[in-house]
Amino acid sequence: MSVVLAARDAEATLSRALESVLGQAFDAVQLVAVVMPSRDRTLSICEHAAERNVRLDVVEADTLDTLVAFDAGLEVARGSYVLFMRQEDWLGPRALERLVDTAARDGLDAALPQRSCDSLDAHGERHSRMEGAPGGVYRSESAFRAHAHEFVEGGAFDELTGKLFSRTRIDDLALRAGLKRDETDYLATFFEDAERVASVENAVYHAAELPVPETVLDRELFERCERAYMRLREMARSWGMGSDEQLALAIHRSHLLRIISCIEEVCARRNISSIERCARVRDMIEAPSTREAVTALRGVGGRDLGIMYGPIARKNALICCLSARFAPLFGSKAGRSSSTSHRDAAVA
Repeated sequence: MSVVLAARDAEATLSRALESVLGQAFDAVQLVAVVMPSRDRTLSICEHAAERNVRLDVVEADTLDTLVAFDAGLEVARGSYVLFMRQEDWLGPRALERLVDTAARDGLDAALPQRSCDSLDAHGERHSRMEGAPGGVYRSESAFRAHAHEFVEGGAFDELTGKLFSRTRIDDLALRAGLKRDETDYLATFFEDAERVASVENAVYHAAELPVPETVLDRELFERCERAYMRLREMARSWGMGSDEQLALAIHRSHLLRIISCIEEVCARRNISSIERCARVRDMIEAPSTREAVTALRGVGGRDLGIMYGPIARKNALICCLSARFAPLFGSKAGRSSSTSHRDAAVA
């Protein structure tokens, strides 16, 4: 199998990422390090590591887009299965072995690990949150779709990284990350007609949560949320499951979690006035997709979204802004949605 690692200005975390792959108790792996234009020692770190390990190939890519870099790495990947990885992330012990064993045993289209979403607080202490669908192997299209709501809730359609994909299926679908609108679009396309998929509980992929650069507009983050929401609903309809209650609720919940993340991001910025902040939040909570999700969750699955759900439901932008300031004290409910939009923006 092949791991495609995209790296740019990565000297602070790159060695950990490389070692987490090459140090696995699994020898049948090719690591492709795709180095984007960097201002530090990223390229030399990769080249020196390649001199010591024949399983590491280094590719230089003239792009600042991580998804395009993944495509460049895919061109030289030789494995029957492929896993994409970012420079801040790392693999848990024996993760590759467990993913590949599961995938090869049942001829799977994809095998998904559990995700440990890791972040540092203001005091430098690490916090981790586990996400993923319950463990299980689904050997038919109908079996996978019956459990699709668990994969949506577990963040399977949020990020490209950390998942083991069949290379044959990628090529059959002519999938290239840089040509898709975003990662959710790529994943929905991959899984739309998938027949054999597994969630592997004892394999862990560590995903670092990143801050959003100030240069990224909150409107752009919100537009990504809306695109992901519409793409998942389109996928459900293509399955004839547009009215499936469990899947619909999972998609609506996922969307509101993303909206909460966007609101928290807007409220964390200090370069806009309080009036402008409220106006931007109002636009988000009054958007048709937000109202649709609120209506769908009313009385059946909204209250556990935390302190932000109430003011969103009531279209109260001011209280949303105030709640966002106190959300860290109660534990933000934005979950994986925050890191999805944030990580996409941080590496763009």
